[in-house]
Amino acid sequence: GLSNIDLSELGLWSQSSVKLKLDGFDSFANAVLATSDADAFQTVTIDDYCSQRSITLSLIELDIEGAELAALKGAERTLRRDSPDVVFEVHRSYVDWSRGLQNTEICRYLSEIGYQIYAVRDFNTHYEMQSKKIELIPVDKVFLEGPPHGFNMFATKDLHVLDESLFRIVENVSPK
Repeated sequence: GLSNIDLSELGLWSQSSVKLKLDGFDSFANAVLATSDADAFQTVTIDDYCSQRSITLSLIELDIEGAELAALKGAERTLRRDSPDVVFEVHRSYVDWSRGLQNTEICRYLSEIGYQIYAVRDFNTHYEMQSKKIELIPVDKVFLEGPPHGFNMFATKDLHVLDESLFRIVENVSPK
């Protein structure tokens, strides 16, 4: 009964009409340029998609196995115009954070557009959250040591969304 869903077989990317294919196993596959039409799919930018449908975005949520930066580069006009909040995944398999999370290309890109960026703390266990606040870690205060892993990030231009009844800012802890 939902009326606001539009299914599309297009992949989000930095350019529209590029042919990509998935490389890798199942949900861990990542997008690569297709050299033939076999298993290829067309791409669309978020900017073009929104423009074609006269859509204004308030939220962009991405978990697309390393293609998050490409999708956000294809959303620059939308990010500047609509200032949507952005939830996205980073994973050590796709993002080099050896010089700090704030120095990754995706975080620098969003920062240059005016976003404040936080890692979302994931307790990764059965933990009763009903009366707990969601913990956010400022991008320059994230503890990143440990085995290869990924976690979600939150970016906003409007710090008023960080309602103290819902969120708690913590520092120097791991998102996992």
